[in-house]
Amino acid sequence: MRSVENSGYDRLASIDLETQLDAYLENLPKRCREIFFMSRKQMLSNDEIAAKLGISKRSVENQITFALKHLRVSIKDISIALILLSCYKLKKNLAKYLSNDFGSWKEVLLELIPRCLLLFYQTSI
Repeated sequence: MRSVENSGYDRLASIDLETQLDAYLENLPKRCREIFFMSRKQMLSNDEIAAKLGISKRSVENQITFALKHLRVSIKDISIALILLSCYKLKKNLAKYLSNDFGSWKEVLLELIPRCLLLFYQTSI
């Protein structure tokens, strides 16, 4: 069960990440940004976007691809900070598990290492 503290922290981290992504997207050309928001925020299909804007589906796909490439490059700037944050959270969780007599080291590692690897993978995409 998740504690209120963790869910609150997760919510703030999510809001912060979304704010940061929005800031990165502001650097895109207006039309590209508009298409990306229609796709990801309004959840419109490529066909729906193309019909609304009067452009080809292929143009929509190209603009979304361009926006995703831009985000990948931009996010690499913050990936090291996210990895450090992940390590901090791992250390904090390790201390919590050990203080609660969680069990053997094997149990602790089996619980925490997959989480850390997932966080690392998410930040390196």
